[in-house]
Amino acid sequence: EAMHTIIVQPVATATPLKGSIQLDGEFNETAWREAESFSDDKPEETRITVRFLYDERHLYVAARLGEPNPDGMRAEAGGDIPLTWSDDDFELFFDPQNTRSEYSRLFQNFAGTRFNSFPRHIEDKYFTSRYESAIQVNEDHWTLEMQIPWDEMYAEEAPVSGDSWGFNFGRHRQQSELARSAWTDSFYNSARYGILEFK
Repeated sequence: EAMHTIIVQPVATATPLKGSIQLDGEFNETAWREAESFSDDKPEETRITVRFLYDERHLYVAARLGEPNPDGMRAEAGGDIPLTWSDDDFELFFDPQNTRSEYSRLFQNFAGTRFNSFPRHIEDKYFTSRYESAIQVNEDHWTLEMQIPWDEMYAEEAPVSGDSWGFNFGRHRQQSELARSAWTDSFYNSARYGILEFK
């Protein structure tokens, strides 16, 4: 008999932004406190926890990355196309059209260096991002707060309540035996991504 693998896609939600937030990496506004949080399955000391808000212009991301040894983190990527996955970074993957075959990427290491790319079929897929962000490095974790214009995720238009995208998040932590980890089990197979639902 043929064997079939059933993929259960995890679901995260983005909540409409009410009020305002200040990009400072602290997530202490009411909007962030009331937003639902989502985590990967790693031990607490290296776990990623994220929250999402949105409005007609931006997706807002609050990411907390557990880090028991901040002094050991690496941030060496540079040049025109900085390969931040050789550093300690946070990574976002978006499939707004639910193609299950294409994705755009926004990566940032803890020092603020960014890697950005549109789907592979785009001739000039690498680009300089203009999203705003703030980073804080603390004694047992680091945080990244982002305000991302919709077009930098290769979205054709701003989502509305009830929309859903293919989506994944992850990190590279160079001090771990396996540096790469993600919310779902695939970085580069968007058919195995989770779902980001807009409330």
